[in-house]
Amino acid sequence: VSVANFNNNPQFSGNLAADPFSLPGLLQRLGMLEESQSGAPTLTNEQLAAFQMQFSGNSSEATMPSLTLRLGEAEVQASGSARFATATAPMNISYSVIGGDIDLSPYITADEPTETETEPEATTAAPAEPDTPLPTGLLSSMNLIGSVSLASVTVNNMRFDNINLYTNIEDSVLDLELTPVSAFDGSLQGSLRLDARSDEPALSTRFSTDSLNLLQLAPSISRFNAVTGNLNMESEHSGRGSSVDALLNTLSGSTTFTVSDNSVDIGLIKQVFTAIAALSPDGASIQQWPDIIRFNEMGGYITLDEGLQVNQNIKLRMDNFDITGSGGIDLAAGSFDYDLLFTVLGDPFTQTIPIGELYHDISWPVQCSAAFDDPVGQYCGPDFNAVRDIFAQIGTNAVRNRLEEVISDQVPEEVQDSARGLLRNLLNR
Repeated sequence: VSVANFNNNPQFSGNLAADPFSLPGLLQRLGMLEESQSGAPTLTNEQLAAFQMQFSGNSSEATMPSLTLRLGEAEVQASGSARFATATAPMNISYSVIGGDIDLSPYITADEPTETETEPEATTAAPAEPDTPLPTGLLSSMNLIGSVSLASVTVNNMRFDNINLYTNIEDSVLDLELTPVSAFDGSLQGSLRLDARSDEPALSTRFSTDSLNLLQLAPSISRFNAVTGNLNMESEHSGRGSSVDALLNTLSGSTTFTVSDNSVDIGLIKQVFTAIAALSPDGASIQQWPDIIRFNEMGGYITLDEGLQVNQNIKLRMDNFDITGSGGIDLAAGSFDYDLLFTVLGDPFTQTIPIGELYHDISWPVQCSAAFDDPVGQYCGPDFNAVRDIFAQIGTNAVRNRLEEVISDQVPEEVQDSARGLLRNLLNR
């Protein structure tokens, strides 16, 4: 490092380099990464990190013409500059990052459960996490433009190709854009805008996927293996507030999706309809359905209105099976609560789920309320009181229809209207 004109207009320049080192170990020593029970992962010489940087500047600006970071065999090249704030202009920053194939798996520590660990007999509610304020002050203090371009990133067997992320901050507005990234045999992309020009910052997001293979995605998302296929999804949401909690509590928008080439584990649906059929007065039973079903069409939507905990509306259509309802999720408690209607549709819909006509086109009330960690079999169950009322109404309708046939066939035409009126009075009591 060299410094000149220290007392007048200081100028500096230099080179900084580090021999191969353990990146997780360094982050743990700096307190930026929590140390696990097993400590930092063991890395081979080919997996250690190293870097070399050139920099220069003066009292008004600083530049980094070159930064070379090596992670094992991968190399990342970066450059950037910063023009310091003045009385009339905020700080201006620009940067560029270009890299090849990066495998981050060796640098990620995963805790392994020990043989002596046992499940606690009782759990207490975890203390609420403190709310996180948004960095609105930072957005107003600078203008920034930059890009990250990586050939691929691999994390624990998940590979993302053709990553291009663009960042822009101008006039207290942050824009992030992720162009299509190849992943899970499909692609994903998204954008985010945070407008902090007012006292109540506004957030807007867009996210979409194209032919994302759910079978490959399932290992990374807990309990996501009940559905396989290719996910196409479009999502737009907005929120407002000066903290993360405020944004979540005002989040509104919609997500639409379809799943092609699908297969669905309908075990929970079978469980619900078996319970419904057990309440049938004539003892009718649901015929045996396969555990896994492929649907010709599968899709739906989820809408949010002022937050996640209430006012969610959902719809799922799988050929002749329809789910609609409303409710919400409590992220802090790790639970959900929905009031749903399960409907098996009759003709002309494709009869992929076969069921007797008695159950066609009837919306059966189902309550889905549980913790995410509960067994899936405990997620949903029928509203038994409402189901009994429906069966009672079905019985009344069956009697009415049979008597209507008798009146039409056997009662003289001149007294049929009187007979029908008497029938209505009797059955409506």
